[in-house]
Amino acid sequence: MELSATLIYWYISIGALIGWANNLIFKDKTLKMLPSIGFGVLGAVVLGPVSQLFGYGADNLVFSLFGAIGVLIIVNMFRSKDHKHAEVKVG
Repeated sequence: MELSATLIYWYISIGALIGWANNLIFKDKTLKMLPSIGFGVLGAVVLGPVSQLFGYGADNLVFSLFGAIGVLIIVNMFRSKDHKHAEVKVG
């Protein structure tokens, strides 16, 4: 199975959908809408073709879903640490 325009479209669509859902679920605790969608697309576009490269066949769309979720989890973990330090007020 080769990388086609249709697969790239699906990777971008899955990543954008996961980023949008992330923004709806976590609201003020996460990134703004566009960076959230961007990180979702990044995770999907990276992990989808990598899974295809290793020969997972039709499961690459599932892996793109996991990639989008994984990148957003990592970004949100680092973002929540920044918020904890930003909220500390001195004196």
